[in-house]
Amino acid sequence: MHKTTFLLLMLGLLTTTRAYGIPRGKFHKRGYTEDLSSYRTKFTSLAPKADPKPIQQCRAKASTSIIPTHDITQRLQHLLADLKAYYAMVDSIQGYTIQVYAGGSRELAFKARNKLYTHWPTFKAKVHYKQPNFTVQIGRFLDRLEAYELYAAIKKMMPQAIIRPAYFPNEPGIFDNESLAQEEAAVAQTEQQEEKDEKDEEQTPSQEDNATNL
Repeated sequence: MHKTTFLLLMLGLLTTTRAYGIPRGKFHKRGYTEDLSSYRTKFTSLAPKADPKPIQQCRAKASTSIIPTHDITQRLQHLLADLKAYYAMVDSIQGYTIQVYAGGSRELAFKARNKLYTHWPTFKAKVHYKQPNFTVQIGRFLDRLEAYELYAAIKKMMPQAIIRPAYFPNEPGIFDNESLAQEEAAVAQTEQQEEKDEKDEEQTPSQEDNATNL
């Protein structure tokens, strides 16, 4: 019964393919196969042509000098000279410093200064006194952004640190913190040596005193 039904279905399929002009396929044990190569879309080859055109090389044009018609170089030089002369007459320059302490305790002020000198010896830390308060400041900066790197490092140890504007004397190298710290250390060393020499002179008796005692 089942074989008869299968045969009838196969005969019907073959009859339909012939009626509509469908190419006849082949049945195999593994399935049905059919040649559809004639229905596939054909694409043109993208391979380069045999004889491509030579690439034309552009020749560099001869360099030509351009004469400016609105040259303001001399005007700028005059303006810079005037600006330099103006700053030479100014006594002080506005900048920024980092303040780590402000209060009435002298002990705390010097303690904060010593702490700064221990961790950042290349910067100049000073104690200022204006009755009735002591302030401890470190560094001299022309711009607030220049002070921010040191400020961020100090802020971790001293949360009360702030960046505040300040005025500094108009002197060469006033914002070179490392050179200022070295000069201050040299001056302090010289003062200590002078104090030591004075003490030695006081302790050593003079020749006149020795002669009198004899």
